[in-house]
Amino acid sequence: MNIETILNNAMTTLFNTVGENAIYTSATGTVIPDVKIWVQKDVELQPFDFNGQAVELKTVLECLLSQVLIVPQRGATFLVGSTTYTVQSVLANDRRILKLVVK
Repeated sequence: MNIETILNNAMTTLFNTVGENAIYTSATGTVIPDVKIWVQKDVELQPFDFNGQAVELKTVLECLLSQVLIVPQRGATFLVGSTTYTVQSVLANDRRILKLVVK
């Protein structure tokens, strides 16, 4: 087994163990049930369009690329219980875990 397989298996196990259940709907309408996510509220993000000390507080959602199949585009949603998180932008993508700015 190579390191990529080991890491993929470990992240899948971790998300399945401690992640929240969500229903993912892509921007094109494809629905994927049983996606595991982590939501972090009030994450301090530096604005990308100027240099300065300004900080924005945003909600960041993490999910496995292997569960949503393609990188979510703006407008895709994750439904957790009665709360819908709408994707605004991709913050990070290491081809395993996606960090998405949502509102």
